[in-house]
Amino acid sequence: MSVSTSSVSTWDSENKHVQSSIEQNGVSTQASTILIAAGAPRLQDARNRPGILGTIGNIVNPSYSANFNSLGDVAYPIGLIENVGIGQNKQLQQFFEIGSELSYFIPGRTVNSMTMNRAYLNGPSLLKVLYAYYKSPEDDDPDAFSLPLDSNNNQPTLDTNNQPGFNNLWLNVASKLFDYPIGILMYFKDNRGVEAGAQYLEKCHIVSHNFGISSSSTLFSESITLRFDRVKPINLKVG
Repeated sequence: MSVSTSSVSTWDSENKHVQSSIEQNGVSTQASTILIAAGAPRLQDARNRPGILGTIGNIVNPSYSANFNSLGDVAYPIGLIENVGIGQNKQLQQFFEIGSELSYFIPGRTVNSMTMNRAYLNGPSLLKVLYAYYKSPEDDDPDAFSLPLDSNNNQPTLDTNNQPGFNNLWLNVASKLFDYPIGILMYFKDNRGVEAGAQYLEKCHIVSHNFGISSSSTLFSESITLRFDRVKPINLKVG
């Protein structure tokens, strides 16, 4: 006998679970089986180029669908993350009419946001990890950037007095660099290592960055709030 409810007519609260798709074998998707990585602003913009911390692989498929295993490193993995939150708020206009108790709903645009908290041990700080995509592969200067070309096909330059930071510690959100967007990859597996799904958050912009130090704390912690344009699902079965 099935241990799950396949329809309303087969509901049996004494002998069956309600959720029919849950396997009773300990399989689950957990925080330890989710990878978060930073990359290009748009999924289609990712290129095979060095980043500040590693290589961003060639991932592009115009349909935004790809076999993830064949893509290599599409973005730089972010470690030491303690928690992440994603919020999607859809505008909804409700209005009524004279002569009826019923109402109408008109859907509007969606506003997206993301929060991230990360512990700092050593190495690159959170802002530097997030902006790995903007490192220039032709420049040996560790604090030089490859920024998008302007309308005159010239590369913008950063004010030398307003750098995001030097070496591995970046804390200056007022830097011009952070006016440019990034992308965030979220890659899900279950505890067997089987792919569960992937999505790309496009055109993420920094809204706020906070860090805290306490005399009684062992770790330096950072938190960040991002606004992003849209969620782009990645079809892991195509490729």
